Amino acid sequence: MHKPHSLHKNETGLVAIVVTMIMMFVLSLIVLSFFRVSQREQRQALDRQLSTQAFYAAESGINDAAEYLKTNTLPIDDTNCNAPPGYNNQIDGSGVITYSCLLMDPSPTSLEYDNIAAGESKVIPIKHQNNSGIDNLGLYWNFPDANRNNYTNCPSAIVFPAAWNTNCDAGMLRIDLVPISPGPFNRANLIDKTMTIFAVPLRSGAGGVATYSAGATGFGGQGTNVGVTCVAALTPTRPKGCYLRIAFTPPLYTQFYMKVMPVYKPASLTVCSPSCGSVAKELADAQTVIDSTGKANDVLRRVQARVPSNNSFFGPFPNYALESKDTICKRFLVAPPLAPRLDPAVTAACPAL
Repeated sequence: MHKPHSLHKNETGLVAIVVTMIMMFVLSLIVLSFFRVSQREQRQALDRQLSTQAFYAAESGINDAAEYLKTNTLPIDDTNCNAPPGYNNQIDGSGVITYSCLLMDPSPTSLEYDNIAAGESKVIPIKHQNNSGIDNLGLYWNFPDANRNNYTNCPSAIVFPAAWNTNCDAGMLRIDLVPISPGPFNRANLIDKTMTIFAVPLRSGAGGVATYSAGATGFGGQGTNVGVTCVAALTPTRPKGCYLRIAFTPPLYTQFYMKVMPVYKPASLTVCSPSCGSVAKELADAQTVIDSTGKANDVLRRVQARVPSNNSFFGPFPNYALESKDTICKRFLVAPPLAPRLDPAVTAACPAL
């Protein structure tokens, strides 16, 4: 009689299969992870390329609008997003890269001027879009660097030092107001109605108001010094650190030319009427805001720029210069003992006074 064989279970192969399956699963995860990373990097590279193309497309819209405004007094002011007449918003032939929306606003509620150098003048037309009388004007300025907004070291009183405190992050502002309309625009009116304001940043106080009185006699040649307070905390109604309000008394003018010149330090300037915020009125004939949206495939980039209006009286103008529509005769005399040498033709054209 045969003895039955004992059965032995050999699980070595099963363990190998399980280990192999786990390794295959881990390797699959690694491969899938590398694939996803590679795919994401490719998508990011494509998005960066499309974003750059969309940005340049938006800039092309800005350039087309600026070129259009050079020869057209009235810009496009609608919500149709069309390219200017005579221009094509297609950047490439396939139509994939375009500026999909281009808007031009000829009468924004604020005028913005970045980094006006100290001693450089900026001539700004001030006129409401509806030609209403100007009763208040708000000027906001600070140092062009937004990180420099410390005013604790500004003067405590109105001063005109030879050198400005470097730790006061705002300089003085000189404002010259020249009324234009209603006229008459003549020499006598210029002498009587022109006003000069020196706005001095102060470390404390409640100042910041200058009054323009068009009805005053002998007004010309007068200047006023105004101390203004500056704050570091900015809001929509206080877009810059220092603020000056110019109040106008009746009879009100509907248009001024305002020359602004930073003194001691450069300045970034915002102008609103009567002030910034929800009450701000539209200002015409000074700046046109161009809003352009570029598109490349499904990527959009939006760019906004401001350009001088075609019919605005912009500079840059040299300070303390003489301008005339007529011929100006000038005679140069050399003090004795040297005798002047004058051309007889020049002497006849410019007789001695």
